[in-house]
Amino acid sequence: MRLISLKNEKGMAAVIALSILIILLALGSVILFTADTEFNIAGYQKESTQALYIADAGIQYVCWYLSNVDSGFRGSLSQVLGEGVFVGEVTDTDNGINIKVTGYVPDAINPRAKRIVEGFGASPPYHPIYDYALYHHQLK
Repeated sequence: MRLISLKNEKGMAAVIALSILIILLALGSVILFTADTEFNIAGYQKESTQALYIADAGIQYVCWYLSNVDSGFRGSLSQVLGEGVFVGEVTDTDNGINIKVTGYVPDAINPRAKRIVEGFGASPPYHPIYDYALYHHQLK
């Protein structure tokens, strides 16, 4: 039986260099993918928080509207705020009124983020409704 001699090592450096290059390329691809995913998550979180603040401002606006403009109003109100819009709905319930405000970023037609603030109240003045608001969100 004859043993193979490794005295002729020409090309081994190229094979090792190519192997290291492939490993570095794979590692770089993973890092880029992770960075892109984190960037997208941060963007969604920003827009989701904006939508919540818009809905929060919307419920305060609807409460102000009911207290100062038309206490008997039932229906829908909307307003553009900053980079988004809110749509508020005031309805009667058996126990009083229900105020549901949805904040959208950038708009209600094609929202990238949507958050809802809902409040319940029994009688005027309406501003304490906010103290008992329920926060929740819906992912699109």
